[in-house]
Amino acid sequence: MFQLDKIVLTVGLATVAGAGVANAGEVGNRPRVVEQAGGQSPDFLFGRPTTTIGVRAMWRRSRADSEIFDFTRGLLTLEKGDFSAPGIMIDAALPITGRLDALVGFEFSRASARSEYRDFVEDNGLPIEQVTTFDQVNLTGGIELAVLPRGRAIGRYAWIPRGVVPYIGAGGGLLRYQFAQEGNLVDSSDFSIFTAQLESSGWTPSAHVAGGVDVKLSRHFYVSGEARYVWARTDLARDFVGFDDIDLTGLRITGGMQFVF
Repeated sequence: MFQLDKIVLTVGLATVAGAGVANAGEVGNRPRVVEQAGGQSPDFLFGRPTTTIGVRAMWRRSRADSEIFDFTRGLLTLEKGDFSAPGIMIDAALPITGRLDALVGFEFSRASARSEYRDFVEDNGLPIEQVTTFDQVNLTGGIELAVLPRGRAIGRYAWIPRGVVPYIGAGGGLLRYQFAQEGNLVDSSDFSIFTAQLESSGWTPSAHVAGGVDVKLSRHFYVSGEARYVWARTDLARDFVGFDDIDLTGLRITGGMQFVF
């Protein structure tokens, strides 16, 4: 009897051990999320990002190559650089293919400079002063092509983003400008001094090309730098009738952050 119980106990232990090995094999074949050393998150995403939001500081370097700018610089103590300005650019990108994205964006910039007449002063010898402002708002749409793949898929779920991605792009939009002068001015007919606020504003189509680079700092955060050249030109209106078209063309240099989701 003792021998029979010993045989039954041995068979039972062997069965349990076999089941444990089988279960361990099944668990080993299942996908697992592994925590990296030090509690860090894994350096990959579960699928390619579907949305990118960018916020950038901008410097607008205006070409200022038209009659109104030449006239203003000749009359007042202003230079071409006074029509350039800081600004902000915000855009959102959605993927079309693995390397091609569709973008919509918004940019705003404002130049403001104090000046005085070069050749005239008031009767008491004081300068004749005014402020010139030059604003631009550009609503844009376009496409962006990554020169290198933005990442690679590993299996069915994991997507590893590339660390540095250069890109090129092109597009168009609607640009609104406002050119204004406020302060003391000289009447060219009798050289009297008067106070006024002169303004011209309007909307016009724009076109642009761009090139830049995105650098990954983490799975969801990039820094980005871009150079963008914008073409636009339109009629002057209201208080500046009689001049030729105002030149709104210029270079944008931007740098900032991008968040991917």
